[in-house]
Amino acid sequence: MGKKKGTGHVGRHTQQRGRAVAIPSAVDDRSKSGDARAGICWHSNFAGAGTGYGVQTAQVARQIKATGRPVTLSNNYGTQGFITECEGIGVLPSGYHPYSADILGAHLKYTEDQTGRHTALITLFDTWVFKGAKVEDIKLIASWVPIDHTPAPPDVIEWCKRDNVLPIAMAKYGARMLDAAGINNRYIPHGVDTKVFQPGATVDGATGRQLLNIPDDAFVVGMIAANKGVAPMRKAWGENLLALGQLMAKHDDVYVYMHTEKRGAQGGADLIQLAGACGIPENRIVWTDQWAYYAGLPPFVLAALMGAMDVNLAASRGEGFGVPVIEAAACGVPSVVSNFTAQPELVEGFGYIAAVQPYWDAPQSSWFATPLVHSVLEELEHAYDTAKEPLRKAAARAHADTYDNELVFQDYWLPVLAEIDELMAT
Repeated sequence: MGKKKGTGHVGRHTQQRGRAVAIPSAVDDRSKSGDARAGICWHSNFAGAGTGYGVQTAQVARQIKATGRPVTLSNNYGTQGFITECEGIGVLPSGYHPYSADILGAHLKYTEDQTGRHTALITLFDTWVFKGAKVEDIKLIASWVPIDHTPAPPDVIEWCKRDNVLPIAMAKYGARMLDAAGINNRYIPHGVDTKVFQPGATVDGATGRQLLNIPDDAFVVGMIAANKGVAPMRKAWGENLLALGQLMAKHDDVYVYMHTEKRGAQGGADLIQLAGACGIPENRIVWTDQWAYYAGLPPFVLAALMGAMDVNLAASRGEGFGVPVIEAAACGVPSVVSNFTAQPELVEGFGYIAAVQPYWDAPQSSWFATPLVHSVLEELEHAYDTAKEPLRKAAARAHADTYDNELVFQDYWLPVLAEIDELMAT
């Protein structure tokens, strides 16, 4: 098992930021310098993208680089057709396969050619997308795997049982599902930059409510989620908005901030139409600027916008983790979530948990869960009465502190990276 170190090809070139860069025909043996740590090729969303995976990629890659260990990013989303860099870290383009499963081996070889080190592949994405990928010759694949069904879907189990795969659960729930399948695994939660996401965040002195032009005395429900997919609609937009419409019919001081793409351009739903069908008054919906959402808002702006919310409505059909829930908590904002998958552990002791019923996800041959409208409404009513309580907001922040990205790297990533070195050395 394993992949031999590449030697490159004399005269072969690649494009990097518009200039030709020769792939070296020979590389130094870094073990001679006393640093025999494995290199890392990280396969996920582009670190400059504002997606959940992109944010985690940027955070961890930056931290790995700071230790002096070589790290290269392999994109499945965000760049195509050229090699570039992000914060001094090399970035390789996405492939032709929708999730770049066709380019894993080539990117790994390129990384080894450039660094002169045996290199492990780390993936941060759904693992079922790698079904059929040619990965037998890759010595070690550490998969930071989301599990958002119960039980873990068959394709996920099959991948995680591979001899050359080290599964890393991103939630305690995911670890339990892997344990139940008899799969040895590690646990590393997603992290949040608690220095950026914090109560009272502003943009040039302006609060989130001032940016959104929402009255200070309003009760603001926020929804921060990707509008992708309709069968199933994993973010349960219909159930959430229907419950919210009923809440707004009872309380004329309730506003909703929708941080998402609103017309279904990414294969999602027309949320303007859906909001109308759910009875949500147009004059109390505030949409994020659509061009800014497309182009990507910097984290400090998102932190200020989250601070405008009194509660984050995020009851979905299933979550591998749920980064916006922890980001909101870091801003002192509790969330309404579903009693399913990773969601309850993210709001333990301060959030609101809606009841669910099973939903069979046929393509994955496993169960999602649909949040019950009446239960979401009950939790929203509870939030209307209690979400602004200082003790609840403080509890949200305290819980988020346990997911601080620097703490996560020190306590979870460093031991796993050391284990990767041991496995690559055998």
